[in-house]
Amino acid sequence: MEPVNIKIYIQELERFQKKHLKAFKADSLILPESSFSLLSSEERRELSKIYFNLVKSIIENGTTSEEPQALDYLNTSIRLDATCNKGAYAMIAKICAINNDIIGAYANILISVALGETSRDDEFFIQQCKRMLFPTPEVIKKHNQPEDVLHDLLKFKDVVLVLEPGTYNYNHDVDRNGEQKHRYHWNWRGDHKEFWPRCISR
Repeated sequence: MEPVNIKIYIQELERFQKKHLKAFKADSLILPESSFSLLSSEERRELSKIYFNLVKSIIENGTTSEEPQALDYLNTSIRLDATCNKGAYAMIAKICAINNDIIGAYANILISVALGETSRDDEFFIQQCKRMLFPTPEVIKKHNQPEDVLHDLLKFKDVVLVLEPGTYNYNHDVDRNGEQKHRYHWNWRGDHKEFWPRCISR
């Protein structure tokens, strides 16, 4: 039996769907991205909050019947209005952990730390780090400029950098005593509607 609060959010979602039948597919509570433009900014924000609160309730209650849809709900919530989703990456990490996706849980909790959503002292963060076969870098930083990324890759020996959605094109050779020792290259183009932030490390 589903907890009452989960039922409440599902009912809210169903009511929203009935008000906007043309936007939704008949057999799904997930709003397709092609229908986003049919909603006003206020409606998108309202729906984003419904999805987010539903996923939060699913995680808190450990409702296995809704877990398969949880990531889709959260993904749609972020795409509708990312400002309504503080703590989203920690939630994604927990969904991954529930599904025994060790790498997904670890990567997303690192992003959450970089965004300031989660502390290094957080029990869940510590648990995910212990599941890895290597130590977690001391430096976990968020970036959106290629030059800053290169600077930190050279500055820190052990670092995880979280790249915000955008375009990154950079080539750089580091010569020591006339010999090429390192070549850094990345070319990643991402739209905030299509990609999560990415982690790179060295």
